[in-house]
Amino acid sequence: MSLRTPRELAGMAELRTDLCIIGAGAAGIALARAFLGTGTEVTLIAGGGKEIRRRTQALYAGRNVGRESFGLTKSRIRTFGGSTAGWAGQCRPLDGVDFEPRSGLPHTGWPIGPDDLAPFYPETAAICDLEDWRFDPPDTPGLPANREGGVEHVRYRHGHRVNFLDTHGPDLEAAPNVEVLLDTHATEIVAEGDGVTHVAAVTEERQRLRIRADRYVLATGGIENARLLLASRGGHPAGLGNDRDLVGRYFMDHPFFFGGVLDLAPGVTGAEIGALEGYEKAGIAQRVHGGIAVSERDRRNNASGGACVFFVGRAAHKSSPAYLSEGGVALTRLIDIATGRESADGRLARHGPALARRAGEAGRSALERVAGALRPGRALAARFTLEALPKPESRVGLDPARRDRFGRPLSRVDWRLTDIDRRGLLRLRNGLQRMFASGEVGQLRLHAAERRDGWPVGMEGGKHHMGTTRMAEDARLGVVDPDCRMHGVENLYVAGSSVFPTGGYANPTFTIVALALRLAAHLKTS
Repeated sequence: MSLRTPRELAGMAELRTDLCIIGAGAAGIALARAFLGTGTEVTLIAGGGKEIRRRTQALYAGRNVGRESFGLTKSRIRTFGGSTAGWAGQCRPLDGVDFEPRSGLPHTGWPIGPDDLAPFYPETAAICDLEDWRFDPPDTPGLPANREGGVEHVRYRHGHRVNFLDTHGPDLEAAPNVEVLLDTHATEIVAEGDGVTHVAAVTEERQRLRIRADRYVLATGGIENARLLLASRGGHPAGLGNDRDLVGRYFMDHPFFFGGVLDLAPGVTGAEIGALEGYEKAGIAQRVHGGIAVSERDRRNNASGGACVFFVGRAAHKSSPAYLSEGGVALTRLIDIATGRESADGRLARHGPALARRAGEAGRSALERVAGALRPGRALAARFTLEALPKPESRVGLDPARRDRFGRPLSRVDWRLTDIDRRGLLRLRNGLQRMFASGEVGQLRLHAAERRDGWPVGMEGGKHHMGTTRMAEDARLGVVDPDCRMHGVENLYVAGSSVFPTGGYANPTFTIVALALRLAAHLKTS
């Protein structure tokens, strides 16, 4: 088989295959790759082409109505390869505690454990282009071991070839049993009784198409998985799989923000503390870096979510108090909108008044930008990432008043955080203060202006959308079972981070791929 463009699909009304995978990002490609050279015919529906196009990205348009985050068209990439086209390759598996139900933290706990995923980690590492699949603590001689403070050193790995289109697309294109439908958009998953009968799709040239298969896997991402299920209402008034109003709920993302700077002591280098260099460049300059995280023991004993910080070589002015102030953040957001780096999506109304109200801070940040351009300098900035715990009120829904050009309702994302999500950050900050108290490594200055609710003004989501089709043994508590099969639908499975019951603090891609490989193994034997 081969790639098929909309022109090559013209005139066709129906395709028949063994396995239909909706979505060609990390999960879909890893899953399809697992069937290379088998007797299973696979059809992979890619909602874009090989290049990022504004017209295709517009199909992701929607609204953030809860906590501020990236505009939806900017937080995902709709191509063959998916959001790996904009991924930096940063990988880490979830910690053991992330799979456990934790007292005092509602809705935590997976129905599977780390031992269920560990057998797939070596192949996951190969797919993600990592040098090793093990994540033992890094060698950071410049940092003291400080478990008494409730923190521990952790390792991240990076792949260099990170776009799955480049690394795995050629193999899929050459495979005789795999067919990739480019620029083809699933509009509905049609089910009768307890099984899916077909996927309704439309190409960029508006050719209507039905794809029939024995089994189907939905793998379009943490927002789009929920959106497509909620929009699949033939015989399901609330959406497919949503009889218990669970599809779209428990939406999670990783809060990210820069929260200070580390001035290294004489003789201490960034390498000695595992700092990440090259962060602002086109690629990552190293394959391993260290972080400092709230320890697993501390999370178990203190009803705390996860939190981690790593130090990043960054332009000095981007680590200053003025840059991280309310006025400085407003200036940055408005510049991003003006230059097309970010969509307005309610930001003009929020940051325009803030810029006027905090003009002094914005002015100081602007002067520092100019000085930085004239005399470039670097600093080690503290980049924080937090676990946002699952809560049913945080959700993805449909916006009935707004539709895309194919008539599908757009997404409405209501991302919520509560005080319980702040516990991990507070424990991490306390541990860091103890770790650096002696000054032997350097002076750690934690600073970032906070909103009235106590969260940093510069905090946004990490574009890690999780939880909207959560996994659970009991159909009353989740959308899919431990094998990722949708409860009540015999031949429909869901892949990707939407099945995560909790998200930890680690980037989700490594776990996404491992789960896809586990699902592939199940499909091959069931």
